[in-house]
Amino acid sequence: MEILIVGGAGPDSLEENLKASFNSLENISAILYIFPPKSTFEKGKVLNFLLKKSLRFPPLMRHFERRLVRFVKKNNLSDVIVLTGAVKLLRPETISRMKNYVKSVSCWFVDASVNLNPSNSLNAPYDIVFLADRGLRDYLGMVGSRDYRFLSEGYLEGRHLPLGQPNSKMRIAIVGSLYPERISLLEKLVRDGYPISIYGFGLPRSHRNSILKGYIQGGLVSFENKSQIFREHVCVLNSFLPSHLDIINCRVFEVLASGGLLVTQHSEIIEEKFGTNQSLITFNNYIELTRSLDSILANPESFNLVRESGIESVRYDSLKSRAIEISTELRKFHN
Repeated sequence: MEILIVGGAGPDSLEENLKASFNSLENISAILYIFPPKSTFEKGKVLNFLLKKSLRFPPLMRHFERRLVRFVKKNNLSDVIVLTGAVKLLRPETISRMKNYVKSVSCWFVDASVNLNPSNSLNAPYDIVFLADRGLRDYLGMVGSRDYRFLSEGYLEGRHLPLGQPNSKMRIAIVGSLYPERISLLEKLVRDGYPISIYGFGLPRSHRNSILKGYIQGGLVSFENKSQIFREHVCVLNSFLPSHLDIINCRVFEVLASGGLLVTQHSEIIEEKFGTNQSLITFNNYIELTRSLDSILANPESFNLVRESGIESVRYDSLKSRAIEISTELRKFHN
């Protein structure tokens, strides 16, 4: 199988990690096509800003889509898999054109339901649609006419792994994007005196004067560096967007594979898979969250068994396992 992955790019991104996972399998090769394109020139920041603005300029986006179709036509590919960011942008006509040159065009959408672009995502003639949100899968299955497949994200085998000494940093780690609801939660924790450290993209402009400014530890973290942060902090806090319906996001798998103690917002699927406070700690409201944080900060060593159980609980949740599942479904479709 020769698979083209269409999506964004960056260290430790789903696109890059899925490509590496496919390429670790026998008889499968995968390449990544970055869409929308990014500049690699010296003045790349300016050009990337203009490219981002081009998303609002349909003629230029049409040009990018035609380039993608030509790339698919020119290369000897068996399948195309479109990932989240590109799913929102590619028009149904572009998906149809790519299908003329490959055996299948599928997509894997791992974002919140609010970020779906109905005119593109729901009408495009994908052969297989994988969704990481089980609630979104169930809803679309009810109102739509196609078969939607549930497929959670995962961690990258060999790069997300236990590194460092547990509890060597008596602070609560937060890794990832800071959207308004998460900012509000973290500001509340800070006002209540909880020690937090934030890693990721930093505060958006709309919240640049937030009290969280002094808790930003750095920019994007990836691979072993991120694993070490998960392992060494007393715990890692994970929360969902309000528009997430029933999901296990990638952070859950990465933290557990790294031997971190995860404190995460509850979802039905998390409870089904991991149980209650066996491999991770869940909360339904702010009171439950602070009670758990108080217990962890008072006696972090008492949660070491939860950490070790967490590592074991995601043994079969690597992206390599997801790549095997996707390739199996693609072969079924070929036949």
